[in-house]
Amino acid sequence: MFYTKSRPGKGLCYNGLMLALLTLLAWPAAAAPPAPACRSEAVSIRTADGWTLAGSYCKPQKGKPVAVLAHGLASGKGEWDKFSPELWRLGWGTLALDLRGHAGSTAGPAGPSDLAMVDAVNGWPQAHFDLEGAAAFLKKEKKIRGSRIVLIGASLGANLCAQAAARLSPRATVLLSPGREYRGVPLPDALGPKFLVGAAPSDPYAHQSLVGLEARGDGAALLRASAGHGVQMLDDPRFSKALMAWLQKTR
Repeated sequence: MFYTKSRPGKGLCYNGLMLALLTLLAWPAAAAPPAPACRSEAVSIRTADGWTLAGSYCKPQKGKPVAVLAHGLASGKGEWDKFSPELWRLGWGTLALDLRGHAGSTAGPAGPSDLAMVDAVNGWPQAHFDLEGAAAFLKKEKKIRGSRIVLIGASLGANLCAQAAARLSPRATVLLSPGREYRGVPLPDALGPKFLVGAAPSDPYAHQSLVGLEARGDGAALLRASAGHGVQMLDDPRFSKALMAWLQKTR
């Protein structure tokens, strides 16, 4: 039994407070709240150059933004499955795409076309139409204003988001591991304050882009991860927390 002396004249007393504290410390910690679920809707999106894209749409809370999510090369919309619930926690909606030639998006203007066929015709510089088609879909079919659309892309998807942003003027654009050029899709020389660019020093090609923007000082937010490329950087809690804080401040 733990005890201590009280002040003079009060005698000995059991340290019930200490026991209570030890009991509280031993009590199992409350489980973290489960990730919010979203009843996703499979959608079909037509691009201006004739592709039909597969997408997964989750409705936002009233007045909240919608993030259009563009994956990296040889991946698919599923690479955002781990990150999307973080956006749903904010009440945001999401529209994750299979870019042309990937997964469910193989219906091209000339018939079935896979990733290798897009590569063969150097079709990636036209893939900014995928992002523009997604934005047009949100505006027409879901009545989402352009000022509520956010573009988030990883690797090749980052460069495509940067190209599309110049045409769409979205609320904000996030580029995870952009490169000076991916598959013939260049990164614009100037971005601006509505952009956040993230890269890890252990990913030299992408990090070189961040260093270049840092030297030019054009107002883009720059964020370094401990490691990883594209969506892998979101496994870094510090990086992910800073990204989410930046997104919440966008207007």
